[in-house]
Amino acid sequence: MKMKVDQLKCDTTGACVEKYPKLFRFQVGSKKAEFILERLPVHLESKCLEIINVCPIGAISVES
Repeated sequence: MKMKVDQLKCDTTGACVEKYPKLFRFQVGSKKAEFILERLPVHLESKCLEIINVCPIGAISVES
């Protein structure tokens, strides 16, 4: 499973980067977040909803 950050919704709050720095980072020059792995590690799939809900504006989603 792959996480996606909607770049139009992302408001640079950084909640995902702060809570999950091994999964998200700020893009250079824009301060918008991006998912940095190819796929969500299997051991974190059970936390998928928690990861999605960390974004206060709902910019994080899952792609299959």
